Amino acid sequence: MTKQSKKGGNRPRKVIEYAGITFDSALEFEYFKAQIQLHPSLAKCKTLDIIPSFDVIKDGKQSKVRALTYTPDFVRSQGTSIIYIEVKSPFTAKKTDYVLRKKLFLRNLKSNEYFIEAVKEKGAWVETVYQGMKEVW
Repeated sequence: MTKQSKKGGNRPRKVIEYAGITFDSALEFEYFKAQIQLHPSLAKCKTLDIIPSFDVIKDGKQSKVRALTYTPDFVRSQGTSIIYIEVKSPFTAKKTDYVLRKKLFLRNLKSNEYFIEAVKEKGAWVETVYQGMKEVW
């Protein structure tokens, strides 16, 4: 099924619907299925398509800097911690606009917030975990 994704953008993206959850890409869907195998309780989750956007640069009316927002693919709570998950291909993980948004988003993380960048390389998921600007594991 092809329709406009929750993140907007200039062109329609192929979205996948599975168990009442809408995924913006096949890669996000693959990651979700892999996570269900590790954490079966995620299969009951129905709120993954309600993802907040964050202003990493607010629109300055007196400056020439346009607003810059960032929307993670998944947000998960674990105890008192909040985990933001971004699923990328090796190609898009290196794109300048994504790298900039990620750095700005990481600067604003609180001590109980984590950011996981999941990149699928050679058939396996490689996850990098950040707490603020610091890479944890």
